[in-house]
Amino acid sequence: MKITDLKIDGFGVWHDLTLRGLSPELTVFYGPNEAGKSTLMQFMRSVLYGMSPMRRERYLPPVVGGRPGGWLKVQTDHGPLTISRYADRGPTDIGKVTIITADGEEQGDRLLRESLEHVDEPTYLNIFAVGLREVQELGSLSDTAAAQWLYRLTSGLDRISLYDVIRMLEGTRLRLLNSSEEKSELRALLSQQEQLRGELEELIAKGRRWAQSAVKLRELAEEVDARQAEAKALAARARRLEVAISLKPLWMKRGKIDDQLERFINLQPLEEGTLATLDDFNKRIEEHERQRDILKGQRQQLRDDAKRLGINDALIRNGKRLEA
Repeated sequence: MKITDLKIDGFGVWHDLTLRGLSPELTVFYGPNEAGKSTLMQFMRSVLYGMSPMRRERYLPPVVGGRPGGWLKVQTDHGPLTISRYADRGPTDIGKVTIITADGEEQGDRLLRESLEHVDEPTYLNIFAVGLREVQELGSLSDTAAAQWLYRLTSGLDRISLYDVIRMLEGTRLRLLNSSEEKSELRALLSQQEQLRGELEELIAKGRRWAQSAVKLRELAEEVDARQAEAKALAARARRLEVAISLKPLWMKRGKIDDQLERFINLQPLEEGTLATLDDFNKRIEEHERQRDILKGQRQQLRDDAKRLGINDALIRNGKRLEA
């Protein structure tokens, strides 16, 4: 992959910068200090690998404005591509990359990874990216130091040089296994382990107490349920007694009616029309009683009249005989 053109909309000190027709063999950018050479290099790395937090902190937002990002035109085995990346969607946005092919088709970052031969940024920085600073440092080193530095550049395992691995292991060993006078990280971890062990034992004891409390709580809950069931049974029984007490007078009345029905059990059934005849007799009895009451009144009146006329009772009693 070779870079042929670039456009910076906004990145560090650069704004609306366009460079076209870069040499496919060698392109040199030169200028005084703070002219923006390193910024230009970081912009190209940002387009290829994203706006890292370090780059965002140092180069974004752009000093003189503009949309943060830009594009690169490159020549690849897939033909000419335009790689654009802009980081304007938030403070942690690494920038969404867009690939535009020669026929104008827009694709994602898959084609970019294939064009980079799946070389990630750490590998690129450790193997391919040898800048002027590294060359200057190499010229000021002794033969032994220069050999170590070249060894760092040319050998490595999983994108990390063996020299860096050795230095890292040495630092890690000193940090973990320090002298007895100084507090090492291993001793701190052992002390923390003892503290955590004590906390764990305390938590285990609390867990046991909690389990016992949970058992007691379950027993109390079961006892409460039993008492509630017993209370419901007593309430149902009390309700039945209340209903029975309220029905006692009716039940006694029913018993009396049952006794009367037993006394009338031997009675013969009435013939048809008997009740109508009984009603007729009752009416006639009422009529006779009314006439009787009238005659009693007339008789009492005749007695009163007789007393007023002074009639001789003996003569009246013997009147039939005298007439005979």
